[in-house]
Amino acid sequence: RLVLDREILVSGAPKKLAIVCGGGSGHEPFCAGYVGQGMLGASVAGPIFTSPPPGLITNAIMALGTDNP
Repeated sequence: RLVLDREILVSGAPKKLAIVCGGGSGHEPFCAGYVGQGMLGASVAGPIFTSPPPGLITNAIMALGTDNP
């Protein structure tokens, strides 16, 4: 349910603004395909047609912000 841009997590990688996007997994978790260089820093997918749980969103923010102030 959580997709992260690995480049942000690798130490020594240039720091950049990390954007987290989330949404329900209706027919397909749309924002997972937009994670990568120059795009989203993370994608959080919730259950079908439901927002992602706050815990998963917090995990994404904490993972991306650990070494990326």
